[in-house]
Amino acid sequence: MFIPLAESCGLIGLVGAAVFRRACYDSLRWSGLEVSVNVSAIQLSSPGFVDEMVATLAETGARADVFLLEITETALLKDSDGVHDALRRLKRLGFRLALDDFGTGYASLAYLRRHPIDKLKIDRSFVSSLPGNSESMAVASAIISLAKSLGLKTTAEGVETQGQLDALVKLGCSEFQGYLLGRPMPADAIAGAREAAKVH
Repeated sequence: MFIPLAESCGLIGLVGAAVFRRACYDSLRWSGLEVSVNVSAIQLSSPGFVDEMVATLAETGARADVFLLEITETALLKDSDGVHDALRRLKRLGFRLALDDFGTGYASLAYLRRHPIDKLKIDRSFVSSLPGNSESMAVASAIISLAKSLGLKTTAEGVETQGQLDALVKLGCSEFQGYLLGRPMPADAIAGAREAAKVH
C-alpha cells in the first residue's frame, strides 16, 4: 500500500533517494555483500535520476558495483528511450540490474534483449506451491532455462521450505532468498551474521 501511495503523492523520488543513501552507508560496513535496492518505474523515468545516484555515491563513498538495482516489469513497459538510456548509464556505472517478480507482469521477452538486465527474480507466487504443483514447476523451469540461454542469473523469491529449495536447485536456479535461509534483521546485525555464517 505504501509504495503506490508514495508514487501517487509524488513522494517516491524523495523516499527512494533516502533509501539509496542509507543503503550506500550500510554497504560500507557490509564488506563483500551485494546490496539490493528497489527502483520504482517513476524514479527510473525521472530525467535526473541517474545523476542523483551518481551524486549520492560521491557523497557517501560507496561503490556502484556492490549494488543490484531491482526493476519492476512496469518500468520496462514504458520502453521509452529515457528508461533505456537510464538503464544503460546505470550499467556503465557498474550497477547490476535485476528484473523483479518476473513472470507476473506483461514484460515482453524483447525487453530482455533491449535492456541490460543481469538477473531474473522468480516471483514467490511460483515458488510457494513447489514442488507439488506441476504448473508452477513448469513456469519456474521455463524462467530458469530462459535466463540461462540469455546468460542471466536467477534468484527465487520466497523460499520457505527445504522441498522448495531442493526443487529449485534441481531446476538449475542459482540464487535464493526467503525465510528458509534467513529472516529480516536489524542493519547492525547483518555484518555479525555474515561472520557467523563463515565460521559454520
